[in-house]
Amino acid sequence: SPPKRTKVHPRLVPYVTYDRMKWLDPAIAKDGKAVTEARARSAAALGWYDYAYGSPYCVPRVYFHQMQDYLSYGTAAGVKAQYAELYPNWGEGPKPYVMMKLWWDPALDVDKLLKEWYVRCVGEAAAPHLEKYYAIWEKFWTGDALRTQWFAANGNAQYLAFSDPGYLEAVRPEAVAESRRLLDACAAACATKEQRARASIIERAFRYYEACALLYADAALVKKSRIASDADAAA
Repeated sequence: SPPKRTKVHPRLVPYVTYDRMKWLDPAIAKDGKAVTEARARSAAALGWYDYAYGSPYCVPRVYFHQMQDYLSYGTAAGVKAQYAELYPNWGEGPKPYVMMKLWWDPALDVDKLLKEWYVRCVGEAAAPHLEKYYAIWEKFWTGDALRTQWFAANGNAQYLAFSDPGYLEAVRPEAVAESRRLLDACAAACATKEQRARASIIERAFRYYEACALLYADAALVKKSRIASDADAAA
């Protein structure tokens, strides 16, 4: 909370720390914006500290358009600087690129930035497959994951519990299968060895994501079917 009886020294820049992907929840966004605006009134300059992880997650944690939403708001609210714990996984693809571009200008066209990255990564023919792949996971993080107990349990936390894979309960097997199909199609459509090499890096990262999602689903199935007692077994 900002000081109530004084202003921050003009040479100090307070950074408000929060995982702003959570602002997808309207109530959380309302509280976060109130904190930002109160801080902005108490200081000559304001910074944001974000938790944009990254490699601890078991599926690509991408939310490109949400980034633009909160960065556009922050610019209008007087936020002058930003730092993020990103620690990216190569499997997140264009996420760091889009983030850095939006830091300089949050009014840029996110879809245009994404298309530019996909084409430069794997070429014109393969880019549409990569675009659809990342759209699957952006939809997951901005929709399905928000309806999990994992997200609800982190409502008051500074950042989401990346060490808890509970969000995987919302991963649909068909999304994993479609992701595999799209990445295979992407690799097949690459025209140069450089494009194929980059597509291979993303596919190798997906092998980890794929294994995590499928193993979590298998473990959940085993847990549901577990016999609770000897009496249940006899029955």
